[in-house]
Amino acid sequence: MVLMPKVNFYKLDNDKKGKIIDAAYTEFLEHKHNYKKASVKRISKAADISIGSFYEYFYDKDDLFLYLIKKIISKKHDHVFIEDNTLKENFLRLAKISEDDSLLENKERELLNILLYDNEDIKRKFYFNYAIDNFMELNTEKLYKDKEKGLIHDFVDLEFASFLFTTIEYNIIRYFELKNITDHGERQKIAENFIELIFKGIYKDGNVK
Repeated sequence: MVLMPKVNFYKLDNDKKGKIIDAAYTEFLEHKHNYKKASVKRISKAADISIGSFYEYFYDKDDLFLYLIKKIISKKHDHVFIEDNTLKENFLRLAKISEDDSLLENKERELLNILLYDNEDIKRKFYFNYAIDNFMELNTEKLYKDKEKGLIHDFVDLEFASFLFTTIEYNIIRYFELKNITDHGERQKIAENFIELIFKGIYKDGNVK
Protein backbone atom coordinates (compact mmCIF):
# COMPACT_ATOMS: atom_id res chain seq x y z
CA MET A 1 0.00 0.00 0.00
CA VAL A 2 1.30 3.42 -0.90
CA LEU A 3 1.28 5.76 2.05
CA MET A 4 -0.33 9.18 1.85
CA PRO A 5 -2.53 11.33 4.10
CA LYS A 6 -6.09 10.11 4.31
CA VAL A 7 -8.94 12.13 2.82
CA ASN A 8 -9.99 13.37 6.27
CA PHE A 9 -6.72 15.25 6.67
CA TYR A 10 -7.43 17.35 3.59
CA LYS A 11 -10.85 18.20 4.98
CA LEU A 12 -9.32 19.94 8.01
CA ASP A 13 -9.12 23.73 8.11
CA ASN A 14 -5.69 25.28 7.61
CA ASP A 15 -5.27 26.13 11.28
CA LYS A 16 -5.70 22.53 12.40
CA LYS A 17 -3.48 21.23 9.60
CA GLY A 18 -0.86 23.76 10.66
CA LYS A 19 -0.94 22.59 14.28
CA ILE A 20 -0.40 18.99 13.21
CA ILE A 21 2.43 19.94 10.87
CA ASP A 22 4.12 22.14 13.50
CA ALA A 23 3.81 19.39 16.12
CA ALA A 24 5.26 16.87 13.69
CA TYR A 25 8.26 19.06 12.85
CA THR A 26 8.97 19.61 16.55
CA GLU A 27 8.78 15.89 17.36
CA PHE A 28 10.76 14.66 14.37
CA LEU A 29 13.52 17.23 14.80
CA GLU A 30 13.79 16.57 18.53
CA HIS A 31 14.49 12.95 17.59
CA LYS A 32 16.46 13.63 14.42
CA HIS A 33 19.22 11.27 15.54
CA ASN A 34 16.80 8.46 16.30
CA TYR A 35 13.66 8.62 14.15
CA LYS A 36 12.23 5.47 15.74
CA LYS A 37 11.79 7.32 19.04
CA ALA A 38 9.50 9.94 17.52
CA SER A 39 6.04 9.42 18.99
CA VAL A 40 2.54 9.65 17.53
CA LYS A 41 1.30 10.16 21.09
CA ARG A 42 3.41 13.30 21.61
CA ILE A 43 2.55 14.66 18.16
CA SER A 44 -1.15 14.20 18.86
CA LYS A 45 -0.89 15.84 22.28
CA ALA A 46 1.03 18.85 20.92
CA ALA A 47 -1.46 19.23 18.05
CA ASP A 48 -4.39 18.98 20.49
CA ILE A 49 -5.95 15.97 18.78
CA SER A 50 -6.66 12.47 20.05
CA ILE A 51 -4.54 9.52 18.95
CA GLY A 52 -7.68 8.15 17.33
CA SER A 53 -8.03 11.34 15.30
CA PHE A 54 -4.39 11.05 14.22
CA TYR A 55 -5.14 7.70 12.62
CA GLU A 56 -8.15 9.21 10.88
CA TYR A 57 -5.72 11.55 9.12
CA PHE A 58 -2.64 9.37 8.63
CA TYR A 59 -1.96 5.65 8.36
CA ASP A 60 1.02 5.85 10.72
CA LYS A 61 4.00 7.96 11.75
CA ASP A 62 5.84 7.24 8.51
CA ASP A 63 2.86 8.52 6.53
CA LEU A 64 3.02 11.90 8.28
CA PHE A 65 6.79 12.14 7.96
CA LEU A 66 6.75 11.30 4.27
CA TYR A 67 3.92 13.77 3.66
CA LEU A 68 6.20 16.51 5.02
CA ILE A 69 9.11 15.25 2.93
CA LYS A 70 6.94 15.21 -0.18
CA LYS A 71 6.03 18.87 0.41
CA ILE A 72 9.73 19.77 0.68
CA ILE A 73 10.69 17.84 -2.46
CA SER A 74 7.76 19.36 -4.36
CA LYS A 75 8.92 22.82 -3.28
CA LYS A 76 12.36 22.13 -4.77
CA HIS A 77 10.88 20.67 -7.96
CA ASP A 78 8.51 23.61 -8.43
CA HIS A 79 11.46 25.96 -8.13
CA VAL A 80 13.74 24.00 -10.49
CA PHE A 81 11.62 22.35 -13.16
CA ILE A 82 10.88 24.50 -16.21
CA GLU A 83 8.15 23.29 -18.56
CA ASP A 84 10.03 23.86 -21.82
CA ASN A 85 13.30 22.31 -20.61
CA THR A 86 14.35 18.78 -21.49
CA LEU A 87 14.25 16.33 -18.60
CA LYS A 88 18.05 16.40 -18.58
CA GLU A 89 18.16 20.17 -18.10
CA ASN A 90 15.75 19.97 -15.19
CA PHE A 91 17.65 17.15 -13.47
CA LEU A 92 20.96 18.96 -13.81
CA ARG A 93 19.37 22.10 -12.37
CA LEU A 94 18.05 20.04 -9.48
CA ALA A 95 21.49 18.51 -8.84
CA LYS A 96 23.03 21.98 -8.66
CA ILE A 97 20.71 23.12 -5.86
CA SER A 98 20.51 19.81 -3.98
CA GLU A 99 23.61 20.55 -1.92
CA ASP A 100 22.68 24.21 -1.43
CA ASP A 101 19.03 24.05 -0.41
CA SER A 102 19.02 27.83 0.04
CA LEU A 103 15.36 27.95 -0.95
CA LEU A 104 14.40 25.78 2.04
CA GLU A 105 13.77 26.83 5.63
CA ASN A 106 16.16 25.51 8.28
CA LYS A 107 13.57 23.09 9.63
CA GLU A 108 12.93 21.76 6.12
CA ARG A 109 16.64 21.14 5.55
CA GLU A 110 16.90 19.38 8.91
CA LEU A 111 13.90 17.17 8.17
CA LEU A 112 15.28 16.29 4.75
CA ASN A 113 18.54 15.26 6.41
CA ILE A 114 16.63 12.71 8.51
CA LEU A 115 15.43 11.10 5.29
CA LEU A 116 18.79 11.25 3.54
CA TYR A 117 21.16 10.22 6.29
CA ASP A 118 19.41 8.57 9.21
CA ASN A 119 16.91 5.84 8.45
CA GLU A 120 17.34 3.32 5.64
CA ASP A 121 13.77 1.98 5.91
CA ILE A 122 12.14 5.38 5.59
CA LYS A 123 14.56 6.34 2.81
CA ARG A 124 13.60 3.32 0.72
CA LYS A 125 9.93 3.84 1.46
CA PHE A 126 10.13 7.39 0.11
CA TYR A 127 12.12 6.68 -3.03
CA PHE A 128 10.39 3.44 -3.95
CA ASN A 129 6.85 4.33 -2.87
CA TYR A 130 6.22 8.05 -2.61
CA ALA A 131 8.62 9.22 -5.31
CA ILE A 132 7.50 6.63 -7.84
CA ASP A 133 3.82 7.38 -7.30
CA ASN A 134 4.21 11.15 -7.28
CA PHE A 135 7.04 11.90 -9.70
CA MET A 136 7.55 8.95 -12.07
CA GLU A 137 4.51 9.75 -14.20
CA LEU A 138 5.67 13.35 -14.61
CA ASN A 139 9.15 12.20 -15.62
CA THR A 140 7.67 9.73 -18.10
CA GLU A 141 5.52 12.43 -19.70
CA LYS A 142 8.58 14.65 -20.04
CA LEU A 143 10.56 11.85 -21.70
CA TYR A 144 7.76 11.24 -24.20
CA LYS A 145 7.78 14.94 -25.09
CA ASP A 146 11.56 14.85 -25.54
CA LYS A 147 11.23 11.78 -27.75
CA GLU A 148 8.60 13.53 -29.89
CA LYS A 149 11.20 16.28 -30.41
CA GLY A 150 13.58 13.63 -31.75
CA LEU A 151 16.00 13.96 -28.83
CA ILE A 152 15.87 10.37 -27.51
CA HIS A 153 17.15 7.13 -29.04
CA ASP A 154 14.40 4.85 -30.38
CA PHE A 155 15.65 1.86 -28.36
CA VAL A 156 15.12 3.55 -25.00
CA ASP A 157 12.39 2.11 -22.76
CA LEU A 158 10.91 5.36 -21.49
CA GLU A 159 9.12 3.77 -18.51
CA PHE A 160 12.34 2.18 -17.29
CA ALA A 161 14.32 5.37 -17.91
CA SER A 162 11.75 7.29 -15.88
CA PHE A 163 12.11 4.80 -13.03
CA LEU A 164 15.88 5.34 -13.02
CA PHE A 165 15.52 9.11 -12.91
CA THR A 166 12.87 8.99 -10.19
CA THR A 167 15.07 6.89 -7.90
CA ILE A 168 18.42 8.33 -8.97
CA GLU A 169 18.91 10.41 -5.82
CA TYR A 170 18.65 7.29 -3.66
CA ASN A 171 21.53 5.64 -5.52
CA ILE A 172 23.65 8.78 -5.36
CA ILE A 173 23.08 9.07 -1.62
CA ARG A 174 23.97 5.42 -1.09
CA TYR A 175 27.23 5.97 -2.98
CA PHE A 176 28.09 8.98 -0.79
CA GLU A 177 27.48 6.83 2.28
CA LEU A 178 29.53 3.93 0.90
CA LYS A 179 32.51 6.19 0.17
CA ASN A 180 31.94 8.48 3.16
CA ILE A 181 31.84 11.54 0.91
CA THR A 182 30.76 14.58 2.92
CA ASP A 183 32.27 17.54 1.04
CA HIS A 184 29.43 19.47 -0.63
CA GLY A 185 31.42 20.44 -3.69
CA GLU A 186 32.58 16.88 -4.31
CA ARG A 187 29.07 15.52 -3.78
CA GLN A 188 27.56 18.00 -6.24
CA LYS A 189 30.15 17.21 -8.91
CA ILE A 190 29.59 13.44 -8.54
CA ALA A 191 25.81 13.89 -8.72
CA GLU A 192 26.06 15.99 -11.88
CA ASN A 193 28.48 13.52 -13.50
CA PHE A 194 26.24 10.57 -12.65
CA ILE A 195 23.17 12.24 -14.14
CA GLU A 196 25.19 13.27 -17.21
CA LEU A 197 26.39 9.68 -17.65
CA ILE A 198 22.86 8.28 -17.68
CA PHE A 199 21.55 10.93 -20.04
CA LYS A 200 24.35 10.33 -22.53
CA GLY A 201 22.97 6.84 -23.08
CA ILE A 202 19.40 8.04 -23.58
CA TYR A 203 19.58 11.23 -25.60
CA LYS A 204 20.84 11.17 -29.19
CA ASP A 205 23.07 14.12 -28.46
CA GLY A 206 24.74 13.26 -25.19
CA ASN A 207 25.44 16.93 -24.57
CA VAL A 208 21.92 18.17 -25.29
CA LYS A 209 21.09 21.30 -23.32
